[in-house]
Amino acid sequence: MKINDFLTLRSIVALAYGVGLLLAPAALLSLYGIAPDPGLHLMSRFLGVELLFVGLLCFSARRFTKPATVRALITSLLIAEAVGVLVALSGTLSGVFNSLGWTIVLIYGLFSLGYLYFLFVKPTVSLSTQTE
Repeated sequence: MKINDFLTLRSIVALAYGVGLLLAPAALLSLYGIAPDPGLHLMSRFLGVELLFVGLLCFSARRFTKPATVRALITSLLIAEAVGVLVALSGTLSGVFNSLGWTIVLIYGLFSLGYLYFLFVKPTVSLSTQTE
């Protein structure tokens, strides 16, 4: 898989969850066994804003060509995804999430592995010919 395709995939997942949390937080949270209240609705929408940002950033980053820029972006995303694995794992093991919480662990985990791949296994990434 090319880094461009990987970032496109990440943008799709982030945008889907982001839009879901912005427009229908109660419905999305209830899938994971969380009974929302007004404060949780608001915090979920803030999370939706951040996921919208990640999705748009990853979509735009597909056009980055400077290796140092791409490496900095992937390193930052890796750190965030790894922390996401820990938070999702904590929420799932503690019972805050129902069993669907494992999908969040899986999503963060797979994207973490992808970033590790592009940082260490295939560090000379083939990017688009367009400039930043």
